[in-house]
Amino acid sequence: MAKAFTVANSEKIYAIDSFPVPVCSNIRISRCQIYRDEKYRGYSAIRQSYFFGIKVHMLVTKYGEPVEFVIEPGSFSDIRVAKTFDFNIQRGSIIHADRAYTDYEFEDYLELQRQIFLAARRKQNSKRRERGMCKKTRKIIETSFSSIVSNFSRKIHAVTAKGFELKIIMFVFAYALSFLVAT
Repeated sequence: MAKAFTVANSEKIYAIDSFPVPVCSNIRISRCQIYRDEKYRGYSAIRQSYFFGIKVHMLVTKYGEPVEFVIEPGSFSDIRVAKTFDFNIQRGSIIHADRAYTDYEFEDYLELQRQIFLAARRKQNSKRRERGMCKKTRKIIETSFSSIVSNFSRKIHAVTAKGFELKIIMFVFAYALSFLVAT
């Protein structure tokens, strides 16, 4: 499916971001059986609060179709996880990202070695000019995330970490299938 979404994306415009998936509420962290390590305690900048669980990092097309995604512990930074992506997209593509993806060396690597342009929003003290995400592109990825999360039940029941992650993968897969059904 990802290959089909990539080939159909003639504009070569993508967006990358992450969204948190809490395993339990903060008050229940000490009793959590699925994840025990502190690396699963993360911070959600959108909600301005801490959570205990995982983050789903996703690369989507201009139309919100998922191309790649990675599930990592909540404390892993967005740019750290972005470096693990394969980026199996066309040369000359533009990936819009927020401030969390600012890493000049990684941007240079993508541009020089892969001919992919990472257009990250810049922090105020940035040494480079902003090539960042416009509001329209930002809305695309946020809509994708809200579509996936809206399909979650109030509580995702799982006994093991692999079971929990498998359920998250299936939600992303169901979201991707919705694009094939719509056409």
